[in-house]
Amino acid sequence: MSHSFPMIKSLKRLNVIDGLEITAERWKIAHQYHRQRQNIYYQSLHQPGIVHGLGVCVIPPPKDKDVSPQHRNHRWVQIQPGFAIDSFGDLIVVPKAENYYIYSQIKNGISRLIYLVIRYVDPDELKLHNKIEIEETFRIEEQNNPPQAGEIELCRIQLEGEEIVLKSPKNVFEPTANCLDVRYRQQAQTKPLSLISIAVLPGDAEEEQQGLNRLLKSIKGLDSTYEGYQKIRQISTTDYQENNHNYDDVLFLSQQRSQQLSSEHFSFLQSYLNKGGIILTQISTKNTKLEELKIIEHQLLIEIERIENTILTANKRKNESQENSDYLTRMYPILKDELTEIKKSIIIEVDQLSFKIEKLAEKLNISLETWEELSGSHPLKNEPFLFQKLPTINNQSLQLLVGQGLIIIIGDMVSIFSDNQQNLSREIIRNNQELMLNILKFGYDRKQMQQALQKPLENQ
Repeated sequence: MSHSFPMIKSLKRLNVIDGLEITAERWKIAHQYHRQRQNIYYQSLHQPGIVHGLGVCVIPPPKDKDVSPQHRNHRWVQIQPGFAIDSFGDLIVVPKAENYYIYSQIKNGISRLIYLVIRYVDPDELKLHNKIEIEETFRIEEQNNPPQAGEIELCRIQLEGEEIVLKSPKNVFEPTANCLDVRYRQQAQTKPLSLISIAVLPGDAEEEQQGLNRLLKSIKGLDSTYEGYQKIRQISTTDYQENNHNYDDVLFLSQQRSQQLSSEHFSFLQSYLNKGGIILTQISTKNTKLEELKIIEHQLLIEIERIENTILTANKRKNESQENSDYLTRMYPILKDELTEIKKSIIIEVDQLSFKIEKLAEKLNISLETWEELSGSHPLKNEPFLFQKLPTINNQSLQLLVGQGLIIIIGDMVSIFSDNQQNLSREIIRNNQELMLNILKFGYDRKQMQQALQKPLENQ
């Protein structure tokens, strides 16, 4: 899934005037214009995928005489009638069921993943000059790589074992070896307004990638106008030089990598920021003094709130014992003072934890602001979800440092999206999902606006 747009190119059409001779070439020009407009429409507003049908099922070997004895085994599948739209806006129509033999072999007993794809075939490529009417057709292929531009995935199969026997999966959500896997078939649909992408540097953030991938998949459920790429992209410092316009919205740096950057990395990061992307990194608070202070702060806040409610209730009812009321009145300022001291200690610990990461901000010439220092109208606090204070994880409030294209999370926010966090409530997960979507949308919007203000191009 990607935002594939047509080339920016003026369309040309036939200028029809009285007396114009209609030749085969001119007829093609007239019809090619309408075809191009249709393709541009599909490419601009729709995602490629299956519109209807094109189911895949395992079948026994056909009894046709044309099938050789060596192919009379359990490697046959049938693609059922249907149609799809590819990434170029071409319509792929399969009018009748098509039988297909899976040729791929296993080498040295190593399991192999194959993709069964279908693509449009332009009749002009077939050079059928002698036919008055020609039929648009297609080609079904198996390959080792995921579908590329112009290809629609029908299914994938993990081939395994000496004698391969294809079969339908017992559980379509967990297909086993040699079973048809249809989990990744894409349905044709309208494009989301914002397709959000996250990238990491090679070998970085291996633990966090699982959580980030799950987050990307959940974006559409949070707000249907946004959608995440299917998975995190790994990019090198040279990737954007080759494809200058296709910057990812967010580059995630692990805490370790952010403290081990070379001069080449800094040059790349500066270029990345200039193009509009944002850099997101996280400082873990696990097993730190800050974690202990946050727990104490949370307990104090709960106790202070309890005392405030008790005193308020006692004043209304006038039936609370004087002794208990005096005790609470004495304890209240003590707890407030202790909370003030704890907050001071937290600020010191945050400064110590973020000292190394703030060196990254200095080298990138970025000044950081805390969440509290951001204006009430800042996009991170408002779009698409409204936040007045940061959510908590395990009774610990997150901290956020923000500066231009750099966002630093102090807390273990990204890790909660991985599947090993089974003890968190639905509310905690949802609150952090919404904050992360605000961060990702901020990155997407920043990139769109920054790239709309790029340097002028030379007239060609």
